[in-house]
Amino acid sequence: MMYRIPAINNQWGIHEFPEKFIVHRWLSLKSGNHLRDTDGNSIIIIDPGQLNTYDGPDIRNVLVYYKGAFLRGDVECHCSSEGWFYHGQGQNRAYDSVILHVVGHCSSGGRKPALPHLILKPYENTWDCTIKQTSLSPGILE
Repeated sequence: MMYRIPAINNQWGIHEFPEKFIVHRWLSLKSGNHLRDTDGNSIIIIDPGQLNTYDGPDIRNVLVYYKGAFLRGDVECHCSSEGWFYHGQGQNRAYDSVILHVVGHCSSGGRKPALPHLILKPYENTWDCTIKQTSLSPGILE
């Protein structure tokens, strides 16, 4: 069955997907999904976190394995990389816990926050990988 995800024109006239589809796409990821950031670094999902229905980052309590370390924090999603600046989140202390910026596409200006940056389209497949229990130190996830 084919289905279509609605797209809209943003404030810059770029045709894009509503942010909620990117948020829900992230939340559909499973432990062990393997992605790459815009610099080609591996990101392994340990826990995709929970939807935040209040002010602050879109997704709370995320756990990923990135550049040889476990990172726990929040994820902020936008339709484009400019969204971080457009919404003023770099100056908002509520976003200090963000460890990953997830977007539908990079803006043509190439401006993005100084965080790991991931392009995740709502319809894109992910790679799966297996994490062996023996590769985790006891207590590392507590």
